[in-house]
Amino acid sequence: MVRSDTVIGAPRVSGSRARVSSVLGVTGMTRGRCIATMMNTLERIKGVDSVDVDLNPGGTSVVTVISATDLDPDAVGAEIDAAGFTLVSGPISAS
Repeated sequence: MVRSDTVIGAPRVSGSRARVSSVLGVTGMTRGRCIATMMNTLERIKGVDSVDVDLNPGGTSVVTVISATDLDPDAVGAEIDAAGFTLVSGPISAS
């Protein structure tokens, strides 16, 4: 498996397995370092392949997660909360 992450979270390159795209609304993110924290936090969840963050400082940032299966909302919320942010919507499966 080859990984090509950038600051904005380019997806990992992998086989042709089906993937689930989930969209989250997260508040409390204010700068670039928050993007890295969010990516590292969510990529620790089993089954998560990649995380992309559209930062909206002072508002609701959009976080897109690509995973092998649907995300457990409680697990996602707990991880985001532990990182110091607030999950305000999602995960909403987009695929």
